Amino acid sequence: MRPSTVKTVAALLAGPNETERRSGLYSALALPPQAYPKAVTPSRDAVDVDVPAPLGGLTEPARGQLVCTIAYAESADGGVLVTLRGTDGALAPASCDLRPGPTATAGTDPG
Repeated sequence: MRPSTVKTVAALLAGPNETERRSGLYSALALPPQAYPKAVTPSRDAVDVDVPAPLGGLTEPARGQLVCTIAYAESADGGVLVTLRGTDGALAPASCDLRPGPTATAGTDPG
C-alpha cells in the first residue's frame, strides 16, 4: 500500500536526509515543513490540492517537483492533472512530464 499524498508531500517538504544529501539529492521547494496539503480532492484523472502557503513564487523546478510528487502519490503512472491551490490563489493545472523508465546500471549495456 502506498502512503497517502499528504504523507508523501510532508516527506518532500522535510527535505532529504543527510545520506540523501551526500548522494546529491536536494529539494527545490522553499516551503515550510508545515505547508503539507490540508485537502486533497481527487477526481477522474485529476487532483486538486490545497496547500496552506503562497505558491505564486515557486520556481519552475520547485513547482515541477511538487506536481510530480503529488501525481505519483495519486497514481502509479503519474498520469493525473494536478491543480495546486495556495493562500495566494490557484496555479494552472499541470501534469508531471517525467516518466520513469529503465536505467542502465554499471556493467550493463543500455542499448
